[in-house]
Amino acid sequence: FLSRSVGRLPLLLVAAYRPDGAMRAPGRARSLARLAERDATRVAKVEALSDSEARELVRRHQRRALDPEWVETLTRRAQGNPFYLVELARLLGAEDDARRWQPGVAEELLPRSVQRLLAERLAALSRGSLDLLRVAAVFGAVVPRSLLDDLAPAVDADAALAEARTLGFVVESRPSGELRFTHALVRDAICAGLPGEERRRLHLHVADTRSSAPGDHLAEVAFHLAEAAPLGGIERTLDALRRAGDQARAAFDFEQAYDLYARAIELGERWPHPDSAFRCELLIRAGEVAVHDRELQEGRLALEEAMELARAEGDAERFARAALLYAYSSDYLAAASAEVVDRLREAHALLDHRDAALRARVLSRLAVEERYRRGGVERAEALLAEAQQLAGTSGDQRTLARVLEATSLV
Repeated sequence: FLSRSVGRLPLLLVAAYRPDGAMRAPGRARSLARLAERDATRVAKVEALSDSEARELVRRHQRRALDPEWVETLTRRAQGNPFYLVELARLLGAEDDARRWQPGVAEELLPRSVQRLLAERLAALSRGSLDLLRVAAVFGAVVPRSLLDDLAPAVDADAALAEARTLGFVVESRPSGELRFTHALVRDAICAGLPGEERRRLHLHVADTRSSAPGDHLAEVAFHLAEAAPLGGIERTLDALRRAGDQARAAFDFEQAYDLYARAIELGERWPHPDSAFRCELLIRAGEVAVHDRELQEGRLALEEAMELARAEGDAERFARAALLYAYSSDYLAAASAEVVDRLREAHALLDHRDAALRARVLSRLAVEERYRRGGVERAEALLAEAQQLAGTSGDQRTLARVLEATSLV
């Protein structure tokens, strides 16, 4: 009506609409189609903001100076949507103590205004489509189309997906057939709307479904079992996390391995594993793969706890392994030499005449500590001589290599 009335007046009218919103209202869609046919009408698609534009928008709307890493996190989360970006920036800047927010925490932020808007849009979905999107959101950011029938067997997946695509919640990549949410915050809003028990139940369902599927899905299953804890059984959950950590360690993905071991350790504090040695082993493996600055500090604490547990259980083998890793980590952290030497001496005493290979490694490392941190050249040479003899007796080539390395240092 308005476009017909203004005629040739020097007047610019600007209207904005969501394509998916128009599809929900046939009358509105017909009006937009007729409007687009007019000669004076120009239709422009509003593209997402570039990263540089997004950073500038955050700068203008932040209530206090934000850490650059936070800004990068917000930019990544908003994916060029200015409304989401402004609301996220305002939420983070409105906190009484912004210093307590870490970038990892910022990943979980979902402003109420954004959540409310998305909840209103999600309310237009049928029950089947919403159920499908809920299990897909719990599964992850990307879901293979072939899995949806197994994940939601009670739902007509084709019909539910068609509705979700029409309303602009998901897109399906071709030819891979992968289902993706149109925006990360859509998935976040769906997850945020799930009660805790329901979310854990869905994670367990995903874990069970992937466990029975062909192929290697160990890390995936471990993640969902951890999110479902303790519904999937604490022994099963902790064992899956440990095995997934071992798998990542074998692939030299030490950061991923550390995260998996650390998650198992964290869950084990709330729901202890019935085998007391299990936690000790997790702590040792976490200390072994700790490679970054923060992880080195945390890994060192893990090794200290492992030695305490091993000492209490009289487990000489695990105590010695933890003590060796503790000594290696001291090279990077410039730790006090007295602590390292004392633990290596205790490890040697606990091993007594057991495990020649492990004793050789403890003695060779102790020789290095005595030589460079204590200045005891003669003592170091005597320890190395014993270590070399034990390494030769053990027949273990890796141990012999370690001893020869220590010999070259001393």
